[in-house]
Amino acid sequence: MAKSYIVTVYQSAELFLQDYKDEHCKLSGENWTYNTDMGGRLSQAIRNTDSSYKYENDLCYKLFEYYRYIRISITHPDVKKDLDTLHKGLIESESEIKMKFKITAPNKKDDLCFDDFILFTKVVKEIGKLLCELAEPTPVEIIQFVAKKKSEIMRID
Repeated sequence: MAKSYIVTVYQSAELFLQDYKDEHCKLSGENWTYNTDMGGRLSQAIRNTDSSYKYENDLCYKLFEYYRYIRISITHPDVKKDLDTLHKGLIESESEIKMKFKITAPNKKDDLCFDDFILFTKVVKEIGKLLCELAEPTPVEIIQFVAKKKSEIMRID
């Protein structure tokens, strides 16, 4: 049952990342797409939002990637990834995870439980918050956006 929870949370995260990209492109005027050759969607979303942000060492990013690879191993059993190494790396942050998320997880793929579902859900929420913070427009960008929209409205009339 816990494995299906991980798949469900990841599916929701993928939908969020797609909607995020669409809205970010619309508001920023930039145009980018997800490319399977460029890594996971989360890393691409972060790079395309704020290329200066060093996400590789971010705990939420590492947890997200761990659960992403678990989801891949569940839905595509022929794809191999060393989940044990990823898990060991996260266990080194066990005290930080317990303090930040108030939960004892992540667990290995074969030991997944409800706590993993809760942790992954919290991680996805943190990532949504992070992306919104990274994408927050400056006052100048807000003024430019409003001016552009006003100009578009005046052309319609």
